[in-house]
Amino acid sequence: MTSPAAVLRLAKRAQPPRPRLGFVTAVDTGAQLVTVAFEDGSTTSSLSWASSAYPAPAVGDRVSVVPHSTGWVVMSKVTPRPQLIADQQVVVPMAHNWQGFYHESNPAAGWNWYDYANITDKHEAAAAWQGRVPPQQGGAGYVQTTWDVRASILTWGALASLVPSGATISQVRLTLRASWVQQDAARPVLYGHAYTPASPPRDVVYDTNNNVVTPGAPPSFVAGFGPLRFPSMVAGDAQTITIPSSWVTALLAGTITGLGLYSATNADGVLFANASHLANVVEIDGGYSGDTVWDSDDNLQITITYSGGTT
Repeated sequence: MTSPAAVLRLAKRAQPPRPRLGFVTAVDTGAQLVTVAFEDGSTTSSLSWASSAYPAPAVGDRVSVVPHSTGWVVMSKVTPRPQLIADQQVVVPMAHNWQGFYHESNPAAGWNWYDYANITDKHEAAAAWQGRVPPQQGGAGYVQTTWDVRASILTWGALASLVPSGATISQVRLTLRASWVQQDAARPVLYGHAYTPASPPRDVVYDTNNNVVTPGAPPSFVAGFGPLRFPSMVAGDAQTITIPSSWVTALLAGTITGLGLYSATNADGVLFANASHLANVVEIDGGYSGDTVWDSDDNLQITITYSGGTT
């Protein structure tokens, strides 16, 4: 951010700094100051606002910040102008995927978390779990007595970085494919989280004798962002979920960094994964082998609709 002295020097040279656009990330109503995150990734705190034009700052607002003789002032909330150019879309695959499970048979361990960011197996890397599900299946007459509670933490990167600079995002949609369900009519349950690769879910820590040193932490979600429950699914179903506009604003502001799928009930047990089948199948020693062919690669992708911006 240009300092007040630099603003004055530029003004004297007839080279005034240009107004900037950013998102409000914090509001101190007592001091009447806000913090703004700008679209270039920088952040500036302790900015005053023009109360006559912008009486009620709120986290997530897109605002115009203008130079003043004493510094910078948040002048107003910016609303998108009507666009004559057709909206554009970009499809973004998942960038990070933490899958967690809690063994009810081993509560002392808490939650186990696995980072699937660098796994090359498409089925594992592009899969997500939610709900209370059996960790194993038995044969005829088997009675399920132990269960896992599952959660998935997903990110796609900073939302503003996924579209051209200056673009206005009008919609974000998430594609889910149900490969397996614990019960028919299972419903996706969505939350907003604040995890990052630098600050992931806390995994359980064991000593060399496999004793628990630190239990793994349960999934943590940002207050006010979830649970959102969506229409039910059966195995083989696909569903495209429109993310609420308030959540999109929060993703742009960094209030939330991604989405989580979580439920602790049997009825919501779902494996979200791409369907696959074998091609070029041959029989070998009474079994079968072939090439895995994926019917779709769009599970857990987001589709961003936007307008404007420069490349």
